[in-house]
Amino acid sequence: MKKQLLSFALVLTMSACSAGSGQVHKPADNNTVAQVQAAATPNKEFTQFLEDEFKETLENDYTTLHQNVADPEKYGFDMEKVDVTLGDFLPTEEDKEELAKTNEKLKAFDYETLDKKQQELYDEYIFTNALAEEVYSGKYDYLDSIWSPMSAVHSNLVNYFSNYELYTEDDIPYLIELIEDVPTYCEKAIDYSKKQAEEGLLRFDYDETMSSLQDVIDAQEDSVVRSNLDKEVDELGLDPEKAEKYKKQIHEALDKDYSPSFTYLKDELEKLKDYVEPVEGLATLDPEGKAYYAHIVKAKTGTNKSVEEVHDDMVDQYNDAVKILRSSDADFGIETEFTSPEEILDFLNQHYSEHFPEIDMPEYGIETLSNEQSQNGIVAYYVSPCIDQNTENRIRFNARDYGKDPSEMDIYQTFAHEGIPGHMYQINYTLQNRDYDIESLFGELGFQEGYATYIENRSLYYLDADKDVIEFENAYADLEHALICLMDIDVNYNGFSLDEFIDQYASLFGEDSCRALYDQLASSPGAFLPYYYGYHEIMELRKKAEDALGNKFDEIEFHKALLEGGPLNFDVIERNINDYIAQNQ
Repeated sequence: MKKQLLSFALVLTMSACSAGSGQVHKPADNNTVAQVQAAATPNKEFTQFLEDEFKETLENDYTTLHQNVADPEKYGFDMEKVDVTLGDFLPTEEDKEELAKTNEKLKAFDYETLDKKQQELYDEYIFTNALAEEVYSGKYDYLDSIWSPMSAVHSNLVNYFSNYELYTEDDIPYLIELIEDVPTYCEKAIDYSKKQAEEGLLRFDYDETMSSLQDVIDAQEDSVVRSNLDKEVDELGLDPEKAEKYKKQIHEALDKDYSPSFTYLKDELEKLKDYVEPVEGLATLDPEGKAYYAHIVKAKTGTNKSVEEVHDDMVDQYNDAVKILRSSDADFGIETEFTSPEEILDFLNQHYSEHFPEIDMPEYGIETLSNEQSQNGIVAYYVSPCIDQNTENRIRFNARDYGKDPSEMDIYQTFAHEGIPGHMYQINYTLQNRDYDIESLFGELGFQEGYATYIENRSLYYLDADKDVIEFENAYADLEHALICLMDIDVNYNGFSLDEFIDQYASLFGEDSCRALYDQLASSPGAFLPYYYGYHEIMELRKKAEDALGNKFDEIEFHKALLEGGPLNFDVIERNINDYIAQNQ
């Protein structure tokens, strides 16, 4: 697919940023991370702590339990203790108490008595718990936009139940209980929005939200949720009479609790119309908007980087990409002859082991999204499997908007990102190489999405294309990635107004596109950082290893070191890369 090359007229300079940064293990210098000696064998008490944490985490939230475990009885869960609700929009007192208890337990362990894997998980706890403590302080309570196009309440409900899976007959009563909780969940959403309105913090695209809500209301008679849940009951293979009985119960819950909730949301939001402010970046929400964005940067990137450090890195990446593009004689020219997404996945499955450690690749399939589920801008997504199931892995594909030409490069890279050796491969690698069940619950977005974006880069090398053309394509992607991150910082940290944003970027994208970009970045602060800054971190680690090892660099061994710890924060990932370098120098 031919792309329009950006003009390189934009001059990127340092913006005035100020944000503190903490470190779990402070870097000793620019190239190494300080590290304490690990014990030779696992600490039994810490092993028990991890097992208890896994059980307690899942018992505290049925949605997390159901997403990760198909057979709760196998793990000894007491289902009477499990909280079967859709959750809350703010941390509860119980959440805060649980976090404090976990931190106290962690403090009781001598770090040097933990083996390497345990130290990695300990450090991940410290990283995530520090971020949680900041959120639990309450200072950011009403700064989130729960009506943003990328994560609106009504869209989340449709997506959740339209992708819901039933593993056994025992799951059906819990499903019905969740459906019955939808009205309460929606009431919590409106209460949250009312509080935002009181404080002048209710900001979203009112017309777009009302329109999308009406679309959901209009689709109820042919709801994808209803058809999916019917299909799930049918696939249990129950006696037909029993299956129809369950379907009737589910339909009654949908009619009584689920469907009316969308009308409730629309009616209540209409009452708040006069309080809805124009969408602007977080920096405009004094006094905590900028501080919250700095927190988001750490949470989304899986690093302890300050906003200004991320900004500097993206300026460097942008300028490096410009140099490559200006000096290259290549152009966009990679073409494929794939005729279906299935053919793409099979091709990638045949070639991934040339560059990545081989695993027991599961059976996989591609499911087409319904019109109700399809969103322009989302090509496909991977559905993570339960840790105790060996079932077909699935990728959901938006064929309505993107299924016309499977030979397009964007489609190829999407299925590399979502499938092999992207998310599907990475998650199965973690599951097949885990030491503890709780590893399946860790999932730093910075690593997960950064890794899958890195796969988009590497997947081009599987194709029959000139290396100069591949490097040109990847440099162009690097430029785009850097620009999106810089724009996100300008909107949400540097406080650019729409006019200032247009003045800065209209020469690249045009005024209309800038308006749409501004709204998207302001509505979903940091949404692109896991993909693009996480990718940057992985590329920097690869360059570090290549520079240190020269011809001793082995791509498969590098990827093994990269994947070894699982999707943890980048301090941990860097230590594993340092170990790989030290062992091979």
